[in-house]
Amino acid sequence: MSKRKNDRKEFIHYLVELASSSIDKDVYKGLSFYLCFMALDFYIFPKSYQLVWSIRLTLVAICLFFVMLHKRSMLLKYRRPVFLFSLSLILNSVSVIWLIRRIDSGNVDITLPALALAFTMSSFRLLTLDAMIVGGIYFANFIVLISFDDMSSQQAVRCLVILGIAYAIGAIGANVAESYLYKTFSAEKQLRKETERADDLLEKTFPSEVANELKQDHSVKAMRFDNVTVMFCDIVNFTEASAKMPPEELVRWLNEVFSTFDRLTYQFGCEKIKTIGDAYMAVCGVPTPSENHASKIINLALALNAAAEKLSLNGTSLKIRIGVNSGSVVAGVIGERRFAYDLWGDTVNTASRMEALATPGKILITESTKNYLDESFVLLKVPDLTVKGKGKMDGWQVVEASTTNGPLNKGAVA
Repeated sequence: MSKRKNDRKEFIHYLVELASSSIDKDVYKGLSFYLCFMALDFYIFPKSYQLVWSIRLTLVAICLFFVMLHKRSMLLKYRRPVFLFSLSLILNSVSVIWLIRRIDSGNVDITLPALALAFTMSSFRLLTLDAMIVGGIYFANFIVLISFDDMSSQQAVRCLVILGIAYAIGAIGANVAESYLYKTFSAEKQLRKETERADDLLEKTFPSEVANELKQDHSVKAMRFDNVTVMFCDIVNFTEASAKMPPEELVRWLNEVFSTFDRLTYQFGCEKIKTIGDAYMAVCGVPTPSENHASKIINLALALNAAAEKLSLNGTSLKIRIGVNSGSVVAGVIGERRFAYDLWGDTVNTASRMEALATPGKILITESTKNYLDESFVLLKVPDLTVKGKGKMDGWQVVEASTTNGPLNKGAVA
């Protein structure tokens, strides 16, 4: 029941917004059409046209005032009742003008007032209930006018029957219009949900800047980033341990591990790039540049090590190797289906090599990353590493993030 009430409230809000989005245009068109009858008034009301004109102009002025009032933000919540009141006012002016014509010429023809009733009830995107209220006020007003008129009983009954038919036609028209608008509302609501779901999926798949570019241009231009830090993380002895696990349990466990890594990556202001089997790749400085990209990645790496100690694989504490490198990369989205945001360049390859050479439970970084760090980290030098494709390189092992901001332990060798 609560869901249906909320849906009804949303639908009413949708109708109000729909009417409000074009209220100026609709009102100006309607009032212009209403004022066009001033030319006919001169012939229809030869004795009383000035009185009829004053009624028309007064109502137009009131409605224009309500239009200006509607634009004030503090009164937006009253748009619906104000609109209904204005509509009722204009419609009831028809009954007053009919009465003037009746007095002026003795004519009891009620065809035009009946047409005005049916048209108004079914043509202004009203709820059926609203249309019946506006039409009911108009109908009641005519009953009062006819009851005080000196027309015959037969003429009065004929007028009321015609008005009753017009009221029924208007109510049916309003109901049909409401049903059509509700279908449109439901379709738009479903489309909005699907769009939000797709946008949410994009936001979870890609960095927000990349997701926005994909939504706007359906492609992402490859860009070069000169100051970034890349991290690779790999689970030690994963292949041997996972061979003993049922597939379902393995997937559940990997999801738990990488979900933990994802939360920490987001927490430290870094971006996850991808997972490859049991390897996890993250970066800082892409696609949003960051001055302290190296520090953020190292703090993330330390947090990942701490989190890994609380996880276990087949009863054995989880151990991970982490390799880090800093430099320039090219980033972009490749492929036409199942897009993937990825990084390329020597910086990425070297970070991967550092991960392969790292000691389980340790973080191995390159000289270039060390140069970006301040004195808040304690490092141990690991000289003469044989790096595939690079030859001999010095590496640095992150011991901890010092709480005393002591100097880098540059001379120590692991």
